[in-house]
Amino acid sequence: MDNKKQPLMCRFLSVVNVASECGFTDSHYKALQQLQKDLGPYHFNVLAFPCNQFGQQEPDTNKEIESFARKTYGASFPMFSKIAVSGAGAIPAFKYLIEPQHNFQEKSLSPSSCTRQDFCLCHYKFV
Repeated sequence: MDNKKQPLMCRFLSVVNVASECGFTDSHYKALQQLQKDLGPYHFNVLAFPCNQFGQQEPDTNKEIESFARKTYGASFPMFSKIAVSGAGAIPAFKYLIEPQHNFQEKSLSPSSCTRQDFCLCHYKFV
């Protein structure tokens, strides 16, 4: 590896909270996996964050949640530890994402403008 400044490929992300016992679990996991499969080769990733805040629909442990998603839906996207996505206990990233001024914003930059020294968010949309 040389020490020259290398372009950093920008990633397109879909940040989602998931629940294994929700009425939409089946359709959501299938759709998320299809997005990952179809768009993953184009620098896209689904980032799944389990959450038990809404009707206690994600009661299992992190290991059980990941096992369920991988075995049942073939989930190939990153699965994170269970978090809070709203209220006082929400993690800072989700607090930021749900602020009205950040919700449904789009920002696009050229991939050539991204470098190791610069962090750039090439495109984001909170859905």
